[in-house]
Amino acid sequence: MSQGSADDSARRLALSEEPPTRLIGAAAAPGVVVGRVVILDRRKVQVPRRHVEDSEVEAEVARLRGAINAARTQLEAIRGTLPSEAKDHGLILDAHLLMLDDALLVDEAEAAIRAEKVNAEWGLRKSVEHIKALFERAEDDYFRERRSDVDFVGERVLRQLMGNAQEVPKARGETEGEPTVLVAHELSPADTASLRNKGFSAFITDVGSATSHTAILARALELPAVVGAQGATKFLATGDRVIVDGLRGIVQLRPNAEQILGAEARRRRYAQFVRSLDGNRDQPAATSCGTPIALRANIELPTEALIAREQGADGVGLYRTEFLYIDRRLPPPEEEQTEVYVAVVRAMGGRPVTLRTFDIGGDKFSTAFRLPREMNPALGLRAVRLALREREVFRAQLRAMLRAAATGPVRIMIPMVATVAELRAARAELEAARGELQARGVTVPDVPLGIMIETPSAVFVADLLAKESAFFSIGTNDLVQYSLAIDRGNEHVAYLARPLDPAILRAIERTATAAKQAGIPCALCGAMASDLLSAPLLIGLGVGELSVDPHAVPEVKAALARVSLREAREVAAKALTLATADEVEQLVREAFASKLADLLAAGE
Repeated sequence: MSQGSADDSARRLALSEEPPTRLIGAAAAPGVVVGRVVILDRRKVQVPRRHVEDSEVEAEVARLRGAINAARTQLEAIRGTLPSEAKDHGLILDAHLLMLDDALLVDEAEAAIRAEKVNAEWGLRKSVEHIKALFERAEDDYFRERRSDVDFVGERVLRQLMGNAQEVPKARGETEGEPTVLVAHELSPADTASLRNKGFSAFITDVGSATSHTAILARALELPAVVGAQGATKFLATGDRVIVDGLRGIVQLRPNAEQILGAEARRRRYAQFVRSLDGNRDQPAATSCGTPIALRANIELPTEALIAREQGADGVGLYRTEFLYIDRRLPPPEEEQTEVYVAVVRAMGGRPVTLRTFDIGGDKFSTAFRLPREMNPALGLRAVRLALREREVFRAQLRAMLRAAATGPVRIMIPMVATVAELRAARAELEAARGELQARGVTVPDVPLGIMIETPSAVFVADLLAKESAFFSIGTNDLVQYSLAIDRGNEHVAYLARPLDPAILRAIERTATAAKQAGIPCALCGAMASDLLSAPLLIGLGVGELSVDPHAVPEVKAALARVSLREAREVAAKALTLATADEVEQLVREAFASKLADLLAAGE
């Protein structure tokens, strides 16, 4: 019996409860696959811990550097195997390569080896755990993912140190003739990048989120995936047949013939649905009565700009710049930022790009800033407040954004503005940045300055803010949190954070009305905009621009085309009279579900 078979048998014998028939996780990449399982049994390596003599210290430092070089070679080789359609996503692997040179990780590990006279493995683990702890308090998915990146890179170097550089295996012979599904506790982006070449058609993990870098790569590779399916490695064994439903986030264990037939039908239906949307990608978004709607994309990585363009977005409604400020000791220099922003602007080919200044603080930790410990960080030094304290850092970012505006249409957006005074202070910094560039002889175009509406105070004074802002963009994720007094990272109350709560609808309508009266655009860039039933309601409430996940653009565009502006306004007017989120949800479903039946059923 092979070691793999022995491990699978032991896993089965160890089960103390009746195995479930299916597991629920997060839909990381769309598609349906019926295939046979291969288990990747990659337990975290146990770190040897020993003190070393003075004479051994430099040898341990040299071992660490050698392992880092070997890990770098490994990652570069994996990056080179990415297919052409996913080459742009090599930036994710580039981030891991940069981490191998990062002073925060490497210097701290070397310092631990020298100061505490410990072996290289122990010094590396100390460094990794310290950096992870810095991100531990983050509730934001984007920042939690940076913590995972540190872990992935640290584990790769550690395996090199211990002579156990385990890679994803090739699909095994027992699955020949059927698609092969990899099942693992967790996969790094580098693991994911190699799956197609290794013969896998889908994957399942015990942990992970749909916003992770692993999920982004899976979507780019068109590799159906369900992540966060807790118990997958426990209840499945190599050779088991399984259904991976990357549309609904469901894993069907050992399916029967009827379930397999249903899965195959769902796979064909989804493929047909995708083909039906392809013809609309280049068409402008509009309601059924022809009212144009600006449909843009929210992106986090420069490479996602190309995805947004391919999916038919007519611009970038939110470009998050936080990735430039994390996993580093000092804020990024102006030149580096300029290169990144210019790349995004050029990738959009003349479509407008909205660059948001850094939203750091609260639960979003950055090693580039010396942030104080706060009793209530969500209400503390965050976003525009931090920017106005770190004015030189803020101004460097504004200069980079203004320089990028010379290459294409750019808007600058300030997050978490709560008062007119903050808007005025931010504008003063923008003008100062403009003056500094002009003093260098740089020609700077006029760039619209807008704000995110994310706090109740901004809603209350929206009419005043609208007089001094070029545009609004409503961030419903934080607006829900602050308006309903709900910590979305608190499992005991997170279920109460419902965007269709009457308080949120009234806040959106009030903001949109203030924007309309002032003659400025009003966008919405929260997760609510990607919901097919909510999108027409938002248009009815007066929102004229939606910014969504790049992959949601075709579906939202199709949904808007099924509803007239008059219908949307009638439903919105009635929704504003209702008293609970349940009542609003029922109204919206009754009004729009039949019109969007095929879109809603695409994942059924």
